[in-house]
Amino acid sequence: MTPTLSIIIPSYNSEKYITLALDSIYNQSLDKIEVICIDDGSTDNTANIIKAYPKPIKYVYQENQGAPAARNLGISLATASVVGLLDSDDIYAPGSLSTRLNYLLDDDKALAVIGKTKFLFTDGHNRHKWNLSEDSPPVYNTLYGSGLYKKTLFEAIGSFNENFKLSDDFDWFTRLRESGLPITYIEDITLYYRQHNSNMTGNADLVKHDLLSLLRNSLIRRRSTNSGEAAEELLPFGNS
Repeated sequence: MTPTLSIIIPSYNSEKYITLALDSIYNQSLDKIEVICIDDGSTDNTANIIKAYPKPIKYVYQENQGAPAARNLGISLATASVVGLLDSDDIYAPGSLSTRLNYLLDDDKALAVIGKTKFLFTDGHNRHKWNLSEDSPPVYNTLYGSGLYKKTLFEAIGSFNENFKLSDDFDWFTRLRESGLPITYIEDITLYYRQHNSNMTGNADLVKHDLLSLLRNSLIRRRSTNSGEAAEELLPFGNS
């Protein structure tokens, strides 16, 4: 049976949250689904938890190379025509997979369907760092998990840049918008994004380094084509 949707989960030392991420997939009413977990060199109990999960999962181990490399490997292994990308500590909103999948399957021209993200703060993580109040509304963001994507889109845009350790998502969405290919935005919450004390996004220096490289690459691409949008204007970040 060929799946209609492949979900790729890069995981590194994810024992605390990986089961919740998997539950958020399998608690939805989808039949032809393929889940691929790329273990990026975990040293905790992640592998055993994934292997013991009571639903079908394709488990693949690689030496630690970073999440972009894990996602690229997952894309190469995916057999469905539509792909989802979920971080191992995040959660799909209930019913959101079928909503996005139907958009893509019903429209041959649709390549990406992106919904809104709601932030979850755990481990005493400071929401004020993100300038978010207790009742902040969901927002559009450059997070893979908020969307579903035709696999052909990765052939057009290219793979994830493995030189970016934290900002490969912003880089990829930048290239997507620069391409001019169609993106469908929906109002639904599709992703719950978890902020906790182990998030790599807490490394401000590394984030700054990645973003400077991203903006430089974007400028080079736009100069070479004499077209496109500035990277900082590409995607509604934090907008409701």
